[in-house]
Amino acid sequence: MVLVAIVVAIGIRSYFLQPFKIPTGSMQPTLNGIIGHPMPPNQPTPGILRQVGEFVMLGRNYINVVSAEDDQVTQVLPKKFGFFFTFSRIVCEKQSFLVYASPDTLRQDFKVLPGNRYAKGETIAKGAVDTGDQVFVDKFSYNFVKPHRGDVFVFRTDNIAGIVADPETGAPFFIKRLAGTPNDTLRIDSPLLYVNSKLADGFGFGRVMSAKDGYRGYAPGRDYLSDPTKPYAVPEHRYFAMGDNSYNSLDSRWWGPVPEENLVGRGLLVYWPFNSHWGLIR
Repeated sequence: MVLVAIVVAIGIRSYFLQPFKIPTGSMQPTLNGIIGHPMPPNQPTPGILRQVGEFVMLGRNYINVVSAEDDQVTQVLPKKFGFFFTFSRIVCEKQSFLVYASPDTLRQDFKVLPGNRYAKGETIAKGAVDTGDQVFVDKFSYNFVKPHRGDVFVFRTDNIAGIVADPETGAPFFIKRLAGTPNDTLRIDSPLLYVNSKLADGFGFGRVMSAKDGYRGYAPGRDYLSDPTKPYAVPEHRYFAMGDNSYNSLDSRWWGPVPEENLVGRGLLVYWPFNSHWGLIR
């Protein structure tokens, strides 16, 4: 029975539903990536019961890294444990620390960088880290229906020029909004996105273009959609991906459309944490 259950679970993950963790803030505020909230060194950390409650409901954990020596950071290395847990090893000249936070979070939110010097007893990083939204990806539908403009979709980044594969884990998976299907023409005139000479239609696009409630509209691209007077035509068997957090998203505006064979599936729902995003993805 155990073997049967394992086979069924593998089959579901392979062909129907796959869990995926939002790693960055490119889709905020539609979907949260990993977010660090620094705290002053003298601010007390919440008690254990509150920490447990916040972890269950919000996916929040607390870190408090204090240097035991006069020391200097030499490296901040990623350490993965299973699918969901990303730690970092802060390596110093005399000591090291294993921290439940990604290197990007430590660098961007806590300013922990190689070369930083800390005195004995000085705080290296203290605060809360909110996990990225964890979603189920529908891998089944795209076998029978074409991807729909406006979908929040997951894709592999193999063989996309400009995206560097991790030497340990390979090419990363990205999640973005599908802004253009094959033969669509796209144009950005900030904060607006035009598809086939009309304003992009749909709840997700409208929310971004409103530039309200945390959204800022669409920003011009670098290599694609950089000129508001020049539309871009999406080639056959390609899909144009854009993050809802347009001003902080590396997407098809930088490295071009996604090959059809790279598509994994449609983001279906946020199953954890139980914050305002819990439920179906729109």
